[in-house]
Amino acid sequence: MAKYKPVFKNFVSDLFEDYDEVDRVYFKVNGTGQQMAFVIVETRYAFDVCLVANERYRDYHLIKSDSCFDKNIIEKESFRSVGEASRYVDGQKDDFENAQFEDKYPYRIRKVPPNWRDNPDDYLNRGDHLQRNMKNVPFRASHEGIYLGNSKVAHVSPNAELGLSEKKTSALPRIDHIDNFIGDGQELRIVVHAIERRTPSEICQIANKLVNKHYNKYDYNLLKNNCQHFAWLCACKTDERMTDYPYIFNPNKKSEVVQRADYDNSNATEPEKGDGITAIEIGVGAVALGAAAYGLWSLFSSNQDDAARRDRQRRNGTD
Repeated sequence: MAKYKPVFKNFVSDLFEDYDEVDRVYFKVNGTGQQMAFVIVETRYAFDVCLVANERYRDYHLIKSDSCFDKNIIEKESFRSVGEASRYVDGQKDDFENAQFEDKYPYRIRKVPPNWRDNPDDYLNRGDHLQRNMKNVPFRASHEGIYLGNSKVAHVSPNAELGLSEKKTSALPRIDHIDNFIGDGQELRIVVHAIERRTPSEICQIANKLVNKHYNKYDYNLLKNNCQHFAWLCACKTDERMTDYPYIFNPNKKSEVVQRADYDNSNATEPEKGDGITAIEIGVGAVALGAAAYGLWSLFSSNQDDAARRDRQRRNGTD
């Protein structure tokens, strides 16, 4: 029988201490070894199945979450009977153990303590998905990369010595010192993937491989090939995700989790979902509209279709 670290088991026990718990199933994901648990809780009118994972950096300040139920629970499903709930758990457990997560990419963004500059390796781990604000852009955007350890970061960046018109075409994966990645006075954040698809060692191997192959050199695109796509490809095996995408198109979008109260079993109905990706709302201003218009132009003018993207991933061994 697999053994699970007491820290995670104690966390789950404390999380559901005040609820009428029916069953709890622990398991590990093949490949990454990430610990998870399905907990069935009886509510007033239903049986809730809650998925909890042994997420990293729970002690770091939570800024926002996306595609999660609340700050501790990844997802919750409600059923009319304990039998239905148990069958759901059995099926989901088998899928998760075999790393079959469907299109689920929940994540949380956490702030790294400000003293990290003294010794980054004391606050970060190899394979971490890093994020900071972008400077001198007229809309909300973040720069992202992968921490390789020893103060090194792999990220997509232009050659700073080139002129403005040449910088875009010079953007490619490169390795820089973390001070060059973050800049002066910037807040450093970690994109914590609640469901881990690669081990830290695998993430670093892929990042180094893409850097050495000059992955997507001269093919920068605002919405289809930028620093965020690179980081997501390294961490989650997909370059079709972009952390800022919902917020560029809807600047007023709020985090689904930070705005939601903690799990309350007195509510037997499904929780309300956060705002989805919508068209730009009237009144957000010409700046956001211009950014979105440029993004759409880039999207439709790109000569790189999805089939070519998948073919490139196979050639580079990143699928």
